[in-house]
Amino acid sequence: MTLQNLATHTSGLPLFVPDNVTNTAQLMDYYKNWTPTQTVGSYRIYSNLGIGMLGMIAANSLNQPFADAMEQRLLAGLGMKHSFVNVPPRAMADYAQGYNKEDQPVRVTPARLTPSHTA
Repeated sequence: MTLQNLATHTSGLPLFVPDNVTNTAQLMDYYKNWTPTQTVGSYRIYSNLGIGMLGMIAANSLNQPFADAMEQRLLAGLGMKHSFVNVPPRAMADYAQGYNKEDQPVRVTPARLTPSHTA
């Protein structure tokens, strides 16, 4: 598997992290034990795991935690002053409001993208 496979969604990795993967150690074990169902590079399917791995590799190459790399280098470099990996309390009033099937307001939290998953 190459960086190009990760970036072009041809890694064969699945869309989501399995529900039983809840920390970085479990994620690394999952990656180590994962086997593709198709030949890597032969099939294109969007993968949150592939993009997550690409983010981990990029952050590691910068010697920074993922959230710091995103907020200090990418978002700041693009002038995106109101975009965050971890939304600070001062910005919560501007945070997009989501709704569930019953039309009740809910906050969507990208729990799978916490620093512990991308460290």
